Amino acid sequence: TVERIFEGGDVEVRFVVAGRPGSKLFTFSPGRLSHAFAVGDYVYWVGSDQDLPAGSLGTVERIFEKGDVEARFVVAGRAESKLFTFSPDRLCHALFMVGDTVHWKGADQDLPAG
Repeated sequence: TVERIFEGGDVEVRFVVAGRPGSKLFTFSPGRLSHAFAVGDYVYWVGSDQDLPAGSLGTVERIFEKGDVEARFVVAGRAESKLFTFSPDRLCHALFMVGDTVHWKGADQDLPAG
């Protein structure tokens, strides 16, 4: 669970590790964590093309049964917003919030994968 977000963007997370008593705090850069998308989340697409340039901010509007995510993006210099659908691995959250449940995308001796 996210406990704190530092000014530089790093995220302090409390993990309970299976088979170990208690919990432990770890600090990660946001790129080393993931969490599920929900309607209303702010997201960035991890790619870039002529329709959606890098850095465009979107808002999740729908999550399909098979997991694809539909988000509305406002593109700089354009009057209208546009809906795009991506697989979840092509999007990243724009922010973490205290209380979010996250998963570490790595593994080491202190904290196993997952």
